[in-house]
Order: sequence, then C-alpha cells, then structure tokens
Amino acid sequence: MDRMMLEIYSDYLISSFGQTSTTILSRLLDNTISHDQITRFLEQGVAVSRTLWLLAKPLVRRIEREDGVISIDDCVQAKPHSQENGVIEWHYDHSVGRVVKGMNIITAFYGVHSERPTAERLGVPVGCEVIVKKPVWDDKKKTTVMKGTVTKCSGAIERSREASGIDTSECCSSEVMMSLRVAARSC
Repeated sequence: MDRMMLEIYSDYLISSFGQTSTTILSRLLDNTISHDQITRFLEQGVAVSRTLWLLAKPLVRRIEREDGVISIDDCVQAKPHSQENGVIEWHYDHSVGRVVKGMNIITAFYGVHSERPTAERLGVPVGCEVIVKKPVWDDKKKTTVMKGTVTKCSGAIERSREASGIDTSECCSSEVMMSLRVAARSC
C-alpha cells in the first residue's frame, strides 16, 4: 500500500467541492502522478478501503458525534473511449439516468454538522472501492455477461461493517439503513 498516494487521494477528496476524477487530480499535481497510476492504486479495492479507514479513524474519533452519519455513494466516471476490461464496463449512472461505459466507484464518508451554526457539514472519507466485473454465464440469456463480484448494496454494507465492527451480514434490507446509522456512532 502506497501511503503517500492514499494521503494525496484522501486530501483531494476532502478538499474537493465539485466533481472529482483521477484525471483532474493528476492535472492538479502537474501530471507528476499520472491518472493511470491513481486508477491502478484505486483498483486495489478492499485494501485501499481498509487502509483509508485506518488513516481516517483518528480524525473520525475526534469529530464523531451522536448525530454523525456514514454516507455511501457511488459514481460512474465515464470512459466512453476506453476498452472494456472488468473495471471499465457498462454501469448504470443515476446522474444521467442511463447505462454508460466507465469506472464505478463506491465511496463512504463520515459526516457531522459543525458546532458553529454558520459552518458547513464536515465530511471525512472513510472508504473507497472500485467495482470490478467478471464474466459469468447467464442461463436466462444463454450467454456470458459481466457482473460485479459484489452488489453496490453488499459493498456498502461491507464498508460499514469494516468501519464499525458491526456484523451486518444477517441484516434484512429494512435494517440496513439503521445499521449504517449505528455504525457511525460505534466506529
């Protein structure tokens, strides 16, 4: 695990107010680190998420409050001209309402409202995972299709479990959101 890369990437996520991408980060660094290097770093998956949590945990402990929450979101970084490879695949992008070719990333942030009434909400990245799809046989379609090794929901639950130590493997879907809220308080 490249600790410097993790610190650069997490600082970038914390300080960004708009859209983020590996290309934008590379440009901000005057191309001293290529967007491909950043993408390969993110492709390490669970190790990145776990290490990010270990780095963020002391800060989360200092700012955590009863009303803190873990927000989990996914985004698709469009890559229309890239070759499909398991990471670059077809994903549903809820921001445009259709399937697009690109890289799907799940991020988790711990957030609290500032104690100052005029201040913004404070968010700390606590997890990040790139969705990787693998070929599987679909009996119904009678062909091979690309499927993620985990669903977005199960990935979110796993990130929550890692961050909190709570066993959410037996939660039914109505309890999942409550478990995520509890996870923020019990990290």
